[in-house]
Amino acid sequence: AFDADLWVSGWSWLSDNSRILSDEAAAASTICGTISSNTLWSSDVIMSCQVFVTSGATLTISSGVTVYAYPDDGSGLAPALVITPGSQIIASGSASAPITFTTGVTQDTATGRGLWGGLIVMGNAPVYQGTQEVEG
Repeated sequence: AFDADLWVSGWSWLSDNSRILSDEAAAASTICGTISSNTLWSSDVIMSCQVFVTSGATLTISSGVTVYAYPDDGSGLAPALVITPGSQIIASGSASAPITFTTGVTQDTATGRGLWGGLIVMGNAPVYQGTQEVEG
């Protein structure tokens, strides 16, 4: 009979590596990898690794959705949502139902800054070098 934050907070690898999720993030669908066809996120999601929307695909995020992320994917890369050239993101939130991007870890295990990789929109600028190395 333990509460949702568990007794492992501050005592375990899960806690030390910011892997204890908030109740809200734990209830979200896990997303990881490549989105190569039109996709709708109509409920909360948690990114466990970097997510790439590839050319020709559209990611639509419904109003009121929260996009959670782990601070790192287990191999040192921060989960990020990457919109690559030729793909689209449609995200229409509102004041009463905003779309929110945030960390999925509990406040007890949150370490401050750098709790997820971000939203990266890549274009066709001359400085664009591809997705081999994505900061985040």
